Amino acid sequence: MKTNQTISILFWINLSRINDDLAPLYARISVNGKRVNLNLKERVPVKLWDDKEIKLKGSSPKAKQLNKYMDATRNEILQSYRDLISSGAQITVQAVKARYLGEDQQNPTLQQLLYCHREKYRDTQERYRTSQKVYPGISEKGI
Repeated sequence: MKTNQTISILFWINLSRINDDLAPLYARISVNGKRVNLNLKERVPVKLWDDKEIKLKGSSPKAKQLNKYMDATRNEILQSYRDLISSGAQITVQAVKARYLGEDQQNPTLQQLLYCHREKYRDTQERYRTSQKVYPGISEKGI
């Protein structure tokens, strides 16, 4: 399926919120020129951030971990975008963000789950009641 949508994902650190030489890491998702920022809940050492490469410099365990985290995040955002395309949904930057965060999926209430369970096992319950009428006392005395 061809699409005329354009998506880009950029990682950046917010230098205006530096605390103890650590800055928060953000992802900027852009779809058709509209954009939204997503706080990734990670703090990055400012000294290790490479603006040209858009990743952390060095081979320290922390740098490797955060670079892998950014790669995984990019892949998950792109997968969310692909899921929206395949489902035929309208592609907006908010829809991609909601799909990535899992906010677009409805979680059933306990009442809805109980209703589904009752409906699924309705025949089984009726057969059980019927067997109790035909063979009364089996469950108490055994065969």
